[in-house]
Amino acid sequence: MTRVISDLVGKRRPTSVTTFYDGRCPVCQGAVTRYRAVGGGIPDLLWRDVNRFPDALACFGIDRHAAERRIHVVDRTGALRAGVDAMIAIWRELPHRRWRADLFSLPFIHGLMSLAYDLVFAPLLRAWSRARAPLGSSAPNRRRTR
Repeated sequence: MTRVISDLVGKRRPTSVTTFYDGRCPVCQGAVTRYRAVGGGIPDLLWRDVNRFPDALACFGIDRHAAERRIHVVDRTGALRAGVDAMIAIWRELPHRRWRADLFSLPFIHGLMSLAYDLVFAPLLRAWSRARAPLGSSAPNRRRTR
C-alpha cells in the first residue's frame, strides 16, 4: 500500500513520515492541503485519507473509526503518534513550521493543547465530519431522511 507499511512489514525503519487523517473533516482536509503545499518538495511526506485506506493503521491495533477520531502519524522511527503529538511530528518536517513543534513540545503548552485537542477539538471535528458524510457511507448511526 505505502512505503511505510512495506517498511513496517519488512521490519525496517520507515523512510517516510505518513500522516493519516479524516478526509471528510473540512478542517482536517484544509490543514492537509496547506501542509502539502508547504512541504510539496519533500517526497517522503505522505498523506493518507483513512476513508480511502481504512485498514492502514490495523498493524497498530487502530481500526478505521478510531483512526477517524484523531490525526495519526507514523514518524521516521516507526512510532505512531496521535493528536497533538502527530501535529508536532508533521511540523518538525515542514519548513517554517518547526518553531510550532518546539513551542507545542514545551511541557505546559503540550499538556494544555493535548487536553484541548482530546476533549474539545477532536470530538467537534469528528461530529462535523460525520454530519457531512453522504448517506450510505460507513459513518455509523447516520439516519436517512425522506
